[in-house]
Amino acid sequence: PQATPRHHAHTSLFAPHVAARMASGTEVARLEATFCFMSNCFGVVHSCATLMLIYTSTLFAERCGLIGNGIFYAFSILSVLLLSVPSLAILGHKASLVTSFTAYSLYVGLFALAVAWQRGSTESQVCTDKAPILLFFASSIAGVGAGVMWTAWGAYFSRVAALCARASAAPMEECSSRLSGMFAWRFLTIEFLLKMLASIVTRTESAGSFTRMLAGCCVLATAATVAFALLDDTPAQDTDSRACQGNVRDMAAAKVLSVLAVSTDPRIWLLSPMNIAFGFGSAYMNGYFNAEIAVVEMGAGSLGALAAATAISAALSSKAYSIAGQKYGKGVPLAAGAGAMLLALCLGATECHGWGAWITTLYIFWGLGRGSYESVNKAILADQFASGDIDAAWACFSLQMYTASTICFFLGSANSSAMTAIVAASLAVPGYALCTRWHSSIKDPDEKARLLEAKHGPETSSSSC
Repeated sequence: PQATPRHHAHTSLFAPHVAARMASGTEVARLEATFCFMSNCFGVVHSCATLMLIYTSTLFAERCGLIGNGIFYAFSILSVLLLSVPSLAILGHKASLVTSFTAYSLYVGLFALAVAWQRGSTESQVCTDKAPILLFFASSIAGVGAGVMWTAWGAYFSRVAALCARASAAPMEECSSRLSGMFAWRFLTIEFLLKMLASIVTRTESAGSFTRMLAGCCVLATAATVAFALLDDTPAQDTDSRACQGNVRDMAAAKVLSVLAVSTDPRIWLLSPMNIAFGFGSAYMNGYFNAEIAVVEMGAGSLGALAAATAISAALSSKAYSIAGQKYGKGVPLAAGAGAMLLALCLGATECHGWGAWITTLYIFWGLGRGSYESVNKAILADQFASGDIDAAWACFSLQMYTASTICFFLGSANSSAMTAIVAASLAVPGYALCTRWHSSIKDPDEKARLLEAKHGPETSSSSC
């Protein structure tokens, strides 16, 4: 028989390894493509809903608009605390996201209906009129959806990052940094495009232009929700076995308690300054600053363009932050984002009288801070709690932000909100440094497991229904 050529033997020897690498690369590419599709749908739905938050203070009486936004954040707190983690255990991350998308789409539709119901000038409007009452109802629905949405997104993100790390044999930190950059880029770019389009449509500040914008947002949000529900193919998440067996009440109570248990973990609070800064800062910008300063300096028709400036600077910076995080560690982009937030808030505290179009620079700086918040900040949480109760950790993260925003809206003190956000942003880097030091001091995996079990109790087995 003819001898086997040497290069054939070489190929045969390494073929299994080459095939494994190719299969691994294909699986990672599929997971990343699925994650990008979710990010696109998420960006459309979320951007349409946040446009409503921007225009509440101008399309309704200012006081009614602020109350509506406050109701949104108050219901978000209740939803994060009571519904978000139980819904993940019962429905899984995909169904939870679809539910929250549906709530946001309904909010946009009811908001448009409330605007259509208005009669006369908003200056004479009282908050007991039927239009503001419908706004308050719509805001409560959106708040319930928002509380579930970000916790479900966090669970989805953590699961895909873990699957990518397993498929590629890469560190979890590297995968989370890459995926957070992918999400922030798509999410914020879509927000920029929609808000820029809204600015163009509403440039005349006429009732008809706002109606067209609201109708378009309703259609887009609904279409994105349906597309995600039908086309997403992320591997299914196991649901809690107690829910499968019908013990939903016991399971829900256990999941709520898990959120409270994780809230005692020092890392949650060491990582909280960026959440608190963003919560107070975004409420301050979307509420007081938009209504009292931006509208005076540039007119109500400029709000879409200013929001677009924030979104595009956040989108571009998130890409740079992701690259910097992979190369230099996440502390560098976190520091850059916190510094940009500080600068924006300090400029806002001057009231910006007579700035005119130069006020856009403040929104750009705020966008640079938001780019870090939407990417690096969330990747840090996924890294820190990769081996713990990640769903409850995401719920705590969302709870911190929504609580800060709710306090800001209901207290109505612009100066106090801005100062609180400034203090929180200045603590972001020291908090992260202490958190990293604490986390790295526990080197023994068994010791980590014992600490987790002491805090959260032994893990219960899960199986698919």
